[in-house]
Amino acid sequence: MALGGLAVGLGSARADFQGLGHVEGYASSRALFVSANGQVVVGEVSRRFGGGLFRWTAEAGMVLLSPPEGKMNPGENHLLVYRMELAGVSATGDVVVGTANRRRGRRVFRWTASEGMHWLPGTSDEVISAAAGISLDGRVVAGSRESEVGWTPFRWTDDQGMEGLPGEGERPWRGGAVFLSPDGRTVFLQEAGGMMARWVEGTGVEPMAGEDFRQRGTVRGSSADGRIAVGWLVHPDAQPTQAAIWSGRARAEVLKDAEGAAVRPGARNWKMGVTATGSRLVGSLAGPEDRPVAFIWDRDRGARPLAEVLQENGIETPGWTLTAASSISSDGTVVVGTGTNPQGEEDAWRAVIGAPPARPPP
Repeated sequence: MALGGLAVGLGSARADFQGLGHVEGYASSRALFVSANGQVVVGEVSRRFGGGLFRWTAEAGMVLLSPPEGKMNPGENHLLVYRMELAGVSATGDVVVGTANRRRGRRVFRWTASEGMHWLPGTSDEVISAAAGISLDGRVVAGSRESEVGWTPFRWTDDQGMEGLPGEGERPWRGGAVFLSPDGRTVFLQEAGGMMARWVEGTGVEPMAGEDFRQRGTVRGSSADGRIAVGWLVHPDAQPTQAAIWSGRARAEVLKDAEGAAVRPGARNWKMGVTATGSRLVGSLAGPEDRPVAFIWDRDRGARPLAEVLQENGIETPGWTLTAASSISSDGTVVVGTGTNPQGEEDAWRAVIGAPPARPPP
């Protein structure tokens, strides 16, 4: 079922909102990532027994990406064995990375438009692994894998293969990777207790802010160069988890809405997206009665419900409830996410809005 879109003129751009519908045979869809150019959307579809992944383009619509039966494990029915989790998409949408949850355990996969889906080289059925992100050019993947000391991060490149992090002689890190910067040079890390850090190519492991390794939380997105990160900050004094932004080596700054209240995560949705410069980000916040609301943030106006921004751009979304904004294009003009459509179904959507403010966070 495909739902029609609405569009109006907006300077040189074209403001638009479109429900992406479902793959035939599936009851719901969720948009999780948009390519940097805004042209490709990837996400999940589900039904009563099993689910899968989709890739959407304006030309082809929504196409199922789940591996065909027998391709990745001969003799197994992938609809019963696999639960696929997405971790990212390349700039042009031609490479997708994620994790397959199977009876044998978890393993990282990589899908390309030319070759389809295959296991990431360097992973195996004997060692559990999980993907955390992919670079814009699709040639670098970050993730975590089991070891004798628990979860440890890795970085894979198509020319050097699998590399454990940190490297030899660097500060040890017992925990996993949670995000990869779009340029592929920064891997954001998290220990089991929530302590945060980042590994930078040529530098090694460093704290998220100053010399303090004690900040706790999780990174969910970053600027192209990894210098600005966004995510959720967990307070040691039991205050509610809050959305935050890290700029350079400065301590986390809690994000506020237009009234000055701290942004708290919407129910069960911790995904966030950020532009190449870090000037605009999106996510899901806890709205009235703690109901999840898709939001968009910039430094000039704070966090606002995305539906209000669409209205400012001349777009109405009658019958829709926008619960989560999951990803945003590099230039900040295309946002994707999930909501409830006029038929009461969970549905992926794609919105085109005006350009973000020119100045990034300091």
